[in-house]
Amino acid sequence: MCANWIEKWMENNTRGEVVSKDFHQEFDKLLNMLKNDENFAFTRFSDGELFIMQNKTVILADNHYVTGDIKGPNRYTKEEQKEFIPERDQFYREKLIECFKHSQENYFKGICTATTDTLASKTLNGN
Repeated sequence: MCANWIEKWMENNTRGEVVSKDFHQEFDKLLNMLKNDENFAFTRFSDGELFIMQNKTVILADNHYVTGDIKGPNRYTKEEQKEFIPERDQFYREKLIECFKHSQENYFKGICTATTDTLASKTLNGN
């Protein structure tokens, strides 16, 4: 079962704004902050982090993967191998959610998405 708390949180905390951001403009914004010695933080949420926040099992093993109910063959290097077992790893899920919900000036969140018409295209508390 897919948890939809992320979408509900987004609706309640973004004033329903959908933002079409230009990658180059956003990159230049962060680059200028670096050049100007301006403090900021950037957290990137990939598909694995979103699966974990949805409380889905995530396993990247030597020769297979598991994401929720989907399983299949794949090869992962030792450095790429990881697992999130919901019954065991709730501490890490809670910390991801805390980061996802955090709002602060110059705290930026990046979320991977294939389209601009998804959850990830909405702003998070105006950031």
